[in-house]
Order: sequence, then C-alpha cells, then structure tokens
Amino acid sequence: MGAKFWFFYSAFFVFVFPLFFSFSGGFLWSPIWATISFCIGIIAWCIFIYKIYARTIVQPLKTQRNIHRLLEDGKRVQGTVQDKVILLKKQQEDTEMMEIAVSFQNLEGTPVNKVFQFVDTKPHLKRYETGRTVDLCLSRTFQVPAIILADTQTRFSWKTGVFACLFVIAYMLGTFVWHYATFSNGHGWRFLSLWHPWLMTPFMGLLLFNLPFLLDRFFGGGKDREEKLLLFGKKATAMVQRAEQTGTYINEQPQIRYILKFTDDKGKEHVVTFKKIVSLMELHTVNADTQDILYLPEDPEQLTFC
Repeated sequence: MGAKFWFFYSAFFVFVFPLFFSFSGGFLWSPIWATISFCIGIIAWCIFIYKIYARTIVQPLKTQRNIHRLLEDGKRVQGTVQDKVILLKKQQEDTEMMEIAVSFQNLEGTPVNKVFQFVDTKPHLKRYETGRTVDLCLSRTFQVPAIILADTQTRFSWKTGVFACLFVIAYMLGTFVWHYATFSNGHGWRFLSLWHPWLMTPFMGLLLFNLPFLLDRFFGGGKDREEKLLLFGKKATAMVQRAEQTGTYINEQPQIRYILKFTDDKGKEHVVTFKKIVSLMELHTVNADTQDILYLPEDPEQLTFC
C-alpha cells in the first residue's frame, strides 16, 4: 500500500482514535496525580511538535543543502540505465514519476546498481530510456543522500511543514480546552491521568509516525547503511553456511538469518551473521549455496546482498 494510505492510517490512530476514550475525563484524580499528568503531557507534546518540525522543515532543508553540496563537490561518474518503470504519468503537467535502475562503478571501482525514483519534468527528451548513459554525483565523504543524478533539481516549500506544526499545536490546545470545558466541573484539570487521550496522543504520534523508520533500521538495516555500502562497498562471493527463518514477518514477508563465510580483498576470512527480509518472490534463493555480497572493507560485518 502507498505511503499516503499509511500516513492517513497512522493519523487516524494518533488524532481520532484516542478521542473515543474521552469519557475517562469523567473520573476525578488527586491534584498531585493530575498535575504530574499535566506536566508529562506538556513535555510529550513539546517533543512531538519538535519531531514534526524536524521531520517536515529541518530535515528537508538539510537534504536540500546536502544535494547542492554534492552537485558542487561530488565525484562525477557515468552510469547506464538498466531498467525503467513509469509509476505515474500526468498529462496536463506533462511530467512522469518514474523509477530507474542504474549500474555504475562506486568509489572503490566496484560495479553496483542503484534504484532512483523521481519526477521527470521533460519526458519528451527520453533521457532515461534503457541503455542510455546518465551522469551521477558520488559523495567523496559520506553524507545522505550519497548518490544522486547529476541533473537533480530540488524545490522546498514551507507550506507542508508550517501547516503540520500549526495543526498539531491547534489540536493540542483545542482538545485540552474542550476536555477542560466538558469534564473539569470546577475541579481544574483533575480529569487528567496518564491514560487520558490528551496525553496518549503525543505518545501515539511519536510511536506510529516513527514506526517505518524504526522497522527499516532494525529489520532492513537502515537506508544510510545501504547508501554507504553502495558508495564504498566491495564485492565478494559468500558461502551460505546456514539460512533459517527468525520467526519475524514484515508485511507477511519472512526475515531470514544467514550465516555467511567469505574472504575479503586482503585474503582475510570472515564469518558473519546477516538478517534480511526476503520477499515471497525470492524465497527460492534462500537455499542457494552461495550469495554475491557487497561489504565495507573497513568493517566487513557490514554487508548486503548484491
């Protein structure tokens, strides 16, 4: 399912679902307990608002600056388009959202492949057809993003971030005022408790809106790690000594624990345990005797399958 679906799905459980338990405000708690709950709520809301601000304003601006720096100082290499898929075509604006797979040599001279997803504003030029060469910029010192197309253009809008921050602030103040007017009955904020929906909302937001990033880091290894391997990694063929399911499933796809044995470019042998989420279409590869891997020379335990 698309990112928009999961965003609205998470937003429902963060901003709507807790309100179903507003009746809990009908119970009065001790002044000390209610005040502690109020202070914890204020802290949680401040953290949640800051995370929204960082995610929608600070991070996009940082990414934009990194892209500009990479375009100016990055190493330029040529790559070849191996595959192209049009994800969305807009007739009125004459643009295409596409995904292309590009093969190129990284900073270690290792041939690697990377998938780029972007909006092509000039599809009539057919710059990204299969077999065409494209220019890439590689970061000489690791940053995120570390590899971009040389003709990448960025545009940042404050509207989304400002709207998101103002919405959360308005929601925080509005729901507190409504609960106060409905349930205080002259007793101040004694309707508050640690499981009151006004307190649960920021905690639910911090959990659900960060869940995809946490899952990617714990089960997928993290995009930063993948980028670093593409930039500095070297290839090797690993012997699969063992491959078994861990019992963990992400989107009904099993996580496989591999025990791999390989020799690096200096002739040193390594035995590494590696976990990977395997799609159902690739389950037949799990029992293969060997796997082509990409590893970091300075830290051979950091690896991925090619």
